[in-house]
Amino acid sequence: MLGFLLACVVGALAFQWHQSISSSALALRHASAADLPWLLPVFWVGFNLSLLPAGLLTRRLGAASTMAIGAELAMLGTAGAPSRPRWAC
Repeated sequence: MLGFLLACVVGALAFQWHQSISSSALALRHASAADLPWLLPVFWVGFNLSLLPAGLLTRRLGAASTMAIGAELAMLGTAGAPSRPRWAC
């Protein structure tokens, strides 16, 4: 159990580093620097809005099924991102 918790902490720190450091540089490819304070928190807003439905779905379907649905949605979003309209950015 201690190894799992340590892995979770390391993963969380890596994700925070990416969100704080790398995301800004990647977002500058698609948005102006003036838009970044409004653009970067969008991920966290979407994440927090998905917590309630994910919790309800977990109670109904179980954790493994909910994680599989989340992975499918992430895959679809990632696959569809390059085909977004030019005006959407």
